[in-house]
Amino acid sequence: MGLAYCEDKDEHIKIEVIVSRLSLNAQKILKNVIVKVVEIVILSICIYAAALDAYSAFITKASLTGTVPIILWPVKSMIFVGLFLFWLQILLNLIRFIKKVK
Repeated sequence: MGLAYCEDKDEHIKIEVIVSRLSLNAQKILKNVIVKVVEIVILSICIYAAALDAYSAFITKASLTGTVPIILWPVKSMIFVGLFLFWLQILLNLIRFIKKVK
């Protein structure tokens, strides 16, 4: 869940090796458009996999064995929700940047 907050505050880890060699305008476009689109695509794949895993755990009633069985679908569902919120925040940041440029 913290990934969406870090994305909103623009406080996540960045690799500046390649970007620092570009012009300021190219840096903004690379950082705020191309990287965001790649992030959205990759997170979409992760969200799809998390949704399938949570659904499978719910249908099969998957649990950890022990003295008291721990059902897994609530945890897997929260992973899905956290990834979706992160994806949504990236999309909103991309839309804000595009509106600001126009």
